[in-house]
Amino acid sequence: LHESVQVRWRVSEDGKKLTVKYRKSSYYFSLGSDNRQKELTLRIPRSLMEQMERIDLTAHSTNVMMKNVKADQLDLETVSGNLIAEGCEMKSVSAETVSGAVIYNGVLHDAFEVDSTSGSVLLIGDVCPKRVDIETVSAEVKLTFPAEASMTLDWETTSGKMSSDIALTKSGDVYVAGTGASDVSVEAVSGSLKITEKE
Repeated sequence: LHESVQVRWRVSEDGKKLTVKYRKSSYYFSLGSDNRQKELTLRIPRSLMEQMERIDLTAHSTNVMMKNVKADQLDLETVSGNLIAEGCEMKSVSAETVSGAVIYNGVLHDAFEVDSTSGSVLLIGDVCPKRVDIETVSAEVKLTFPAEASMTLDWETTSGKMSSDIALTKSGDVYVAGTGASDVSVEAVSGSLKITEKE
């Protein structure tokens, strides 16, 4: 690859921040004769993983796959790329996408926030986080929690459908499971919501 299209990376002076870029910052125009597809694998030592505070990812159509990653916060912004996180442990996850899927399977303590137009959203939590906030137009949303999960669900939709394997009791404008400890808000125009029990 030409030097201008090689992956760029740098570490901050204090050694606390790693920045990785797809290519040199510049205006990019191609007629399709130059294949610039890349696959980046980043392996983080376990000793450093315990100290990670924030992961900030910005992509266009790139798929992001994470496995056994531990951090306080994950922020993702993408157009059509998918986020797949397996076996991870985070305090909070925030994702903004147009048509990319957001799939998180692992431990999530505090918050799960997703803003999606049509990309599907799947959260498989070992516990129900304190707050879940999902806004979508037509995406399929699936939440999987332990059977004993306690939540207060605020489901707002125009024509979407909702189903739940976890027992919910209607209380005013919301649905409650258990003590209602976690706040779960899902807003969709025509998307669907399915809540299932984690085996």
